[in-house]
Amino acid sequence: MSENHRPFSLDAAKKYNSKQDYILFDEITDAIPVLASPNDGATFALAVHKYQQDNGLLADGCLGRQTYTHLLSAYFPSSSEYVVYNSARIPLPKRDEYRLVTFDEPNGLDLHRFGNFSTRSDRPTSVCVHWGGLDAQHCYNVFASRTRKVSSHFLIGLEDGAAVVYQVLDAQHKAWHGGTVNDISIGIDICQQATTSWKDHYDKEGYNLDVIDNPTGRGEKKVLSLHPKLRIAAAIFIGDLFDALNLDLLPAPDASSICLNEVQDGSVTLFGHHHVNRRKWDISCWYDSIIDEMFLDEEQLPQS
Repeated sequence: MSENHRPFSLDAAKKYNSKQDYILFDEITDAIPVLASPNDGATFALAVHKYQQDNGLLADGCLGRQTYTHLLSAYFPSSSEYVVYNSARIPLPKRDEYRLVTFDEPNGLDLHRFGNFSTRSDRPTSVCVHWGGLDAQHCYNVFASRTRKVSSHFLIGLEDGAAVVYQVLDAQHKAWHGGTVNDISIGIDICQQATTSWKDHYDKEGYNLDVIDNPTGRGEKKVLSLHPKLRIAAAIFIGDLFDALNLDLLPAPDASSICLNEVQDGSVTLFGHHHVNRRKWDISCWYDSIIDEMFLDEEQLPQS
């Protein structure tokens, strides 16, 4: 008997499924009506098991991320850009400045199976921006570890000279990226390093980065410039995300301030890791350039 067709425990599958809150859209239940059954019952578990067997998936009767993604791809393919919040697809505008790849797409990067996140009952109210990895795949590989115990929701990197945004965790999950702000924030990693020791690496990759003076008192005196395509993609995507999730956009006022209290009371909702942790300096040297890109007309900058 193959691994994908091993016997399963009906009771275990029922218990597992009762705790899941994946949205089975009408397109799915129209195609497989039995999946409209209560998800804590035997009928539902047996239907999931049969679908898994028929499609070469691990047949344990549990509606997990792999099975749900397969159902979406088969019966509810998206024709537009979207992010996933609480298992629902939230539309975003299609942009020339970045390509969005979500974890439930066939070529997506999915961190769920590694378990480096926890649940939260309240909606996130803010966004915390970091830098992580040499590029998006490298950052994902760092997070895709059962020993590092770190994660983020979105990775922004360059691929073949174009900016790509990967959503790697459902935005309702609590990623482990910012310590005390994890409960209230969505984590975004810009996948480029700022330290000048990586200049040769990026030169070989064709980034053509400059060594510049660090405009803040945080971190090293000389840093690498942020690639313009990453700066523009980050600025536009962050704005799109705030709009899509209906969050108030209230940026931290400057690159070097500590504003943990303001983040916790909701008067600041967009900030870098350095704003809430004195030991961190990501993304202090790039923060102002991203905010300037978001608000090219200074009169549009929200008052904090």
